[in-house]
Amino acid sequence: MANAGQPDAPVPGKVTLVYFWANWCGPCRVVTPALEKMAAADADIALRKIDLSDSAGEYNVTHLPHVKVYNAGGGLVGSVTGTDIDKVKSYVAQAKSG
Repeated sequence: MANAGQPDAPVPGKVTLVYFWANWCGPCRVVTPALEKMAAADADIALRKIDLSDSAGEYNVTHLPHVKVYNAGGGLVGSVTGTDIDKVKSYVAQAKSG
């Protein structure tokens, strides 16, 4: 597991959504409220938002929005690029069950 002090590191003991976005990204405006609602409704989900408006290369992310879903042990369950919230929910369900 990555260093917990890093912004893109999973939160220990929680299903973590690491969400890469930018203020100029139109599709991010659809994804942001859906992810925030998901995290607010479930105490077992942590949302880490990383604004790539000025630093996309630092995280090796080429398309936005991009969400990485980690299980409570810090293992990557899956990644979603684009606005497929149902796929994110599917990965969250997998993260919780495994």
